[in-house]
Amino acid sequence: MNMKRKFIGIAGAMALAGTLMVGSASAQDVSTSGSANVSLTVLCGDDNAGTTTYSIGQNPGASSTVFSEFDPSVEGASSSTTEQGALRLSMDIAPCEEAGWSFSASITDFTSEENATIPGGKFSLPGGEPNASENAMTPGGDVVPGVAGPAANITFNSTNTTDTEGRTIWSGSAPIASHDGTTPVRGEMYVDLTGMLTGLDNTVEPGTYTAEITVTFSGDNP
Repeated sequence: MNMKRKFIGIAGAMALAGTLMVGSASAQDVSTSGSANVSLTVLCGDDNAGTTTYSIGQNPGASSTVFSEFDPSVEGASSSTTEQGALRLSMDIAPCEEAGWSFSASITDFTSEENATIPGGKFSLPGGEPNASENAMTPGGDVVPGVAGPAANITFNSTNTTDTEGRTIWSGSAPIASHDGTTPVRGEMYVDLTGMLTGLDNTVEPGTYTAEITVTFSGDNP
C-alpha cells in the first residue's frame, strides 16, 4: 500500500485587502455656478482619531497557522485543522465607524509547488468557542460590547473569479466579525479563528499546499 504522507499548509500565505476608511466621515464636491469646485469635508466629531486599520495573521498564543498533516491511508481520515484559534483578526476602529460594520473573508484554492489543487470550498471557519471568538476582546482582555465573531460555521462558495495566479476565489458565507451598531465602539480589538479543511480523500496529491486569505472591511460610515 502506498503510505505517502500528505501535508497541507497555509503558513506565510496571509493577505489583506479592502478599503480602509479615512479620517473624514464623508466628503463631497460642492459646485459653484460656472467656477471652480469647492471641496467640503465633514468630520465625525472633535475626537476624530484617524483611520480604521486591520490585519489577519497568527494568534500570538498559537505555535503556527499550519494545518496538521493529512494522511489518507488512515481509515476515516478526511479533514485537517489548524491549531484552535490559530488565526487572529486584529482591528483598530476609528470613531467614525460607530454605526455598525463587519468583516468578510475570501480564500483562494490551495495549490502546491507541483501545481496540484485543493478547492478553496473545502475550507471553513468553525463558529463559536473554542474554535472562534464569540466576542471581540481588547488587547487588555476586556470584552468589547456589540462586537462578535462568527456565530455559526462559515463555509466558502465559488465567486467564479480567479486571482492573478489563476486560482479560484471562494467567498465566505457570513461575516467573520461584526458590530451591531448598538454601542459606540472604537479602538483596538481582536477575534481568533480556526481554519478547517474537510472532504479530503486519497485523491489529494502529496505536497505542501498554500492559499491566500483576503479580509474586507464594510462600514456604515455616513
